[in-house]
Amino acid sequence: MTALLEALDLHMQFPAGRGRVVRALAGVDLAVMAGETLGLVGESGSGKSTLGRALLRLERPTAGRVRAFGEDVTDLPERQLRAGLRRRAALVFQDPHQSLDPRLRIADAIAEPLEVHKVGTATQRRAQVEALLQRVGLDPAVASRRPHAFSGGQLQRVGIARALALDPAVVVADEAVSALDVSVQAGIINLFMDLQVERGLAYVFIAHDLKVVERISHRVAVLYLGRVVELAPVAALFSTPRHPYTRALLASAPVPDPHRPLQPPVLRGEPPSPIAPPSGCPFHPRCPIAVAACAEHVPRLQVVGAGHTVACDRLEVSA
Repeated sequence: MTALLEALDLHMQFPAGRGRVVRALAGVDLAVMAGETLGLVGESGSGKSTLGRALLRLERPTAGRVRAFGEDVTDLPERQLRAGLRRRAALVFQDPHQSLDPRLRIADAIAEPLEVHKVGTATQRRAQVEALLQRVGLDPAVASRRPHAFSGGQLQRVGIARALALDPAVVVADEAVSALDVSVQAGIINLFMDLQVERGLAYVFIAHDLKVVERISHRVAVLYLGRVVELAPVAALFSTPRHPYTRALLASAPVPDPHRPLQPPVLRGEPPSPIAPPSGCPFHPRCPIAVAACAEHVPRLQVVGAGHTVACDRLEVSA
């Protein structure tokens, strides 16, 4: 398979005042392959959204490299990004109410990428907008309406249509279904999956809901405090998770069974601050199998199975 987007030892820091920095990403190595869905999971603040934006070069990394479609795009100026990466990759946001300009008609919002990149004539753009609306399950007659006339699920379909306007090869979906009702989520997930089959799309699918990730993903990367701590094919990750953090995440996931008693929290405490991360393994202050040595150095990802890597020096204990 061909790697479409790659993060190579990617670091991302943001100023936090008083000379401090937020370490949002701390040495991420990751590749998004053609036609696959790579799920990104982890608690809030783990770096999922930052990584998604960095892969699209919407954020310039502090250190490390970003490769897109075989080209190093880390230091490319906006003009070159617009001519290349911006045409071949797209982003679907979490909140469609915030991501769409309330002043624009739906047709104009979807056609905007086509106009920016000077694709087609006005007539051709109108025809493409109608085709995209129909493909995402909306009546083309709604093209003249504005966002306030739509439900959240309908607006997310508009956001997907906009993302597809330039016929991208890869789409980053940043919590794209988390703001929707469960019944609406199912329809949007089905749409994502159908479009992948039809268009050969690759997705980076960022989500908190592990059931959603399990359904839509081919591989899953687990992030903790800006680091990938486990990366595996979806079946292996959910059946035989190896990292203590992954196991805790899966054990903490709610089960829709009213007869099942509530379980005590599996994860101890809150994630450390990315302004002052712990030494050594970032998870060791909360890890049930940590020993003193875990605070001394950061574990590297090691292979534990086919396509399955884990960053933990206590694997013999967690197995």
